[in-house]
Formats: sequence, structure tokens, C-alpha cells
Amino acid sequence: NGVVSADPNDVESLCALAHLEAKVSSDGIGKSLDYLGDAAKVNQSHPVVLCHLANHAFYCGLERQTLEQQGSADLAVPGEQHPWDLASELLQRALLSTMSMRVKAEVHYQLGRLAHAKGRFAEAQKDYKRCADLVPEHFACLYGLAQTCIQQGDYNQAIPALESVRKGRSGMIEVLKLLTFAYLKLGDKAAEAVKCADALVAEDKEDMEAWAMRAEAHDQLAASQPLGTSQKVGIEVYEQVAKLLEEGKASPRGVAMPQMWNNLGTLRSLQGDADGAKEAFRKGMELAERQLAGDGGRPVSPEEAKDLHVAHITMRFNAAWLAENEGDQPDYMQATQDYMAINEEHNWHADSLLQLGAQWQRMGETEIALHRYQEAMKSNPVLSTLMQAQLYRQRGELTKALQSAELAVQVTGANQFHYVHLFLGNLCYELACSPKTRSKERDGYMHKALRSFIKALEHKKDSHYAANGVGMVFARRGKLDFARRTFQSVIQHHAMSGDPSAFINLGHTYMMSGGDSARKA
Repeated sequence: NGVVSADPNDVESLCALAHLEAKVSSDGIGKSLDYLGDAAKVNQSHPVVLCHLANHAFYCGLERQTLEQQGSADLAVPGEQHPWDLASELLQRALLSTMSMRVKAEVHYQLGRLAHAKGRFAEAQKDYKRCADLVPEHFACLYGLAQTCIQQGDYNQAIPALESVRKGRSGMIEVLKLLTFAYLKLGDKAAEAVKCADALVAEDKEDMEAWAMRAEAHDQLAASQPLGTSQKVGIEVYEQVAKLLEEGKASPRGVAMPQMWNNLGTLRSLQGDADGAKEAFRKGMELAERQLAGDGGRPVSPEEAKDLHVAHITMRFNAAWLAENEGDQPDYMQATQDYMAINEEHNWHADSLLQLGAQWQRMGETEIALHRYQEAMKSNPVLSTLMQAQLYRQRGELTKALQSAELAVQVTGANQFHYVHLFLGNLCYELACSPKTRSKERDGYMHKALRSFIKALEHKKDSHYAANGVGMVFARRGKLDFARRTFQSVIQHHAMSGDPSAFINLGHTYMMSGGDSARKA
């Protein structure tokens, strides 16, 4: 104000007043347009004036877009320039007429924001990056850059931008949410995701979305650290989610709540709380049904309806699986009825077909079981062929089992690669040791077993089961020292502390050595 009083024609001061007035006014406008009008009267071609005019045009265009999306009639006037086209033209003029790095940075930020609003994420990303190169502490630009990176799946580039915003503007919940989301999407940054999610929950203890992200972060950490505390923390987080849901503090559309109940039910079942798991699945299914019926204040979109249907089917299946595996008194009849109902309604649901096959196999009806497994081939070829292989294995038809296992290897993806090769390795080892196998074929099977175990180990370097298999092959071939060292290494793995197989295998190597080693056995 002092500068303007001394010089009413100071364009930059008038623009600064316009900016401040918009910031402090309750309606976001105040006298800002008056100040901006005064600046334009003095010099409408000044780069700073052009930037402020472009900013105003951008928000006019944004308001028009919002009204049109809400169902208002087309607001375009014939012959009138669209506000966003005007904004783009003003910004290009500003860019050509300025030498200031900060003004250039602002122009690129606004150009990026304009492209961002139009859904042109790659174009927006380029302008945001130009702005950040000129003014690294432009936090609005960094946040926009992170958003466009995430829209394109470039999480590694989004994270540094978000971390910079977080350091410069601490306590911004939306920044923390986006940062947590980016870490979760990477999949191998569980510890970082947990830290961000913990900080997010600390900012607002009743934010359902924050709790949901915290639960997912601890799930990821528990998967990477099986003996850590994250599994315990994870169920505590889901219990808190359930509490918020029951107290009605969660926004009905803020988070996929049926999935939260499903996750809680799964964790409760893993903890041995079958009744609690059933209750969680029941509440999740009821909630999904209510939301599908339109309970929530607005129509369900086709994409939401699809997610709700999938969640409902998943919980029905999980409830059936729980009945089948419930302690000392499994309810096979109820589980079978539930699997059949799911299969009749959704013949594409491979998991229900596979479980029905397992029920028939349990009752000794192996041909019907095989038929069910084969029906599931289209939707889940890997698990279907492995379950066929296991059935043949139990019937003593090892050659047929091998054919099915080799088919599983041909169709396996990255996620199943490790397990499929372990299964094949164990099966080949069994064939090599079987008295029914001809002596000249045994070495071939043993070589195939070793190759499968090594492939599994190459895919998952920390695989103690694959290392155990390698040791078994060398022990069988008489390479006792190498086998012994392998088993000793496997025993030291934290995940094998409760598994007797490596101790038994190590004992066998000492027995085969004879002499004083028998005591070690």
C-alpha cells in the first residue's frame, strides 16, 4: 500500500496487492480485480499483469467447466474466446516479453496447470519441470508435477517432488496422502509408506482414507518382513477402520469400505478369530449390497458397481473358505454349498471351481475333481494345472503329474514363477528317487530337479526352500560337504526356525558320512 500511495502507477505493486487481496478475502476475490484493473490501465502488456490476467481467465474457465459438468447448458457464447484459450494467449505473450526467471517460471507453471486441467498430463509435466528448473521452491508447481507423474504411473519421479513440498510446507494432508499412495504403488517401499501413513493418521485420526492407506502400508511391510511387528500393527489398524465404520465417522464414498471389511476378516481369520472373521465378512457383504442398491446419496457408476460386485463375491468366497478350514470342526457341507452357489452365478470364478475340485478330491471322486480343475483352466491356468499335478501325484501317477507341472511352467507369470519351479523341482526329485523309475532315467530327473531349484533361486534370491532343494539333490548325488553347507545356511534363515525339513536333511548328510558324524546326526 505504501508503494502504491507513493506511486499509483507501480504495476508490480498493484499486482502484488491484487494477489494478497485474493488470498485474504473470504470470497477469494475482494478488491483484487480492482487492483488488477488499475495495473492493466497503467500497462496491459506488462508480463506480471499478463500473468495475473491469465490466472483470472484460468479460474473463469475452470468455473465454466464445473458448471457444464454439473449439467448446466453450454455456456459458450458464439464468437467469444474461451477463457482458457485467452489464458494461453496471455501467457505466451508474457513469456516473450519477460527476462525475469521468476516470471518465466510462473508462466510455465500456469501453462502446466492449464494443460493439467485439460487432461494433457505429458504436456503439463514438461511445463511443470521447466518451472521447477527455474524456481526449485515453487511448491504449487512441484505438487502439480507430482500429480501428473502419478497420472502417468511415474511414481519414482513423483516422490522427490512430493518430499520437497512436504519439507517446505509441512502438515499438508493432501501432499502426505499422495506421497503415501506413490510409495504404496511402488511396492518395494513399504517402510517409507508406513512412515508417511503414520504421519498422515497423526494429522487426522478420523480420516478413513488415511487409515485405509496405513493398513495397506502395514500389509506390504508384513509381507516383506514376515517375523516383524507389522502384521500385528496391521490388524490393529483394520480394527480401528472397523471402529470408524461402525461409529459412522467415515464418508460413505471416501474409501472402498466393503474391501476394508474383507481385509479385516482375512486378518482375523489368520489370527484364529473365526467368529470375528465371519462377522467382518457379513458386514462387508451387507455394505456392498446397500451401496449397490444406491444407499449413499448418489447413483453408483458402472466402475464402482463392478468393484462392489467383485468385493461381494470375494467375501462370499472367503466366508466359504473359512467354513471349510474352521479348526477341528470344518463345515464342508456349508463350504461346498457356498462354492456351488458362487459357481452357478459366476461361472468365470476360477477359485470356486478349484475349491469344488478339492472337495471332490477329498471325498475320493478324483475324476470329478479333475473335471472341475480343467474347467478352471481358462481363468487360472497355473493353479489349475498345479492342482491337477498334485492329484496325479497323490494317485501315484507321477508321469502324468510331471506333464501337468510342465504345462504350469509354460503358462506361469512372474508372480507364480518361484512356486511353480519349486513344485516341478520337488516332483522331479520324487521321480528320481522313485523305485518305479528306470535307473537310466533317474539321473535325467535329478538334473531337471536341480535346474528347477536353481531357476527358483535365481528368481527369488532369498528362497530357503529352493536352497533346500539344491542341497537335497547334491546329497543324493553324494556331494555331502556341499549339501551340508547348504542345509546349514538354510537353517540360519529366520523363516526356517520352525521348519524341521532342513534339520532332517542335515541329519541325513551326517548319517551318510558315518563315523563320528552320526552323533551330530
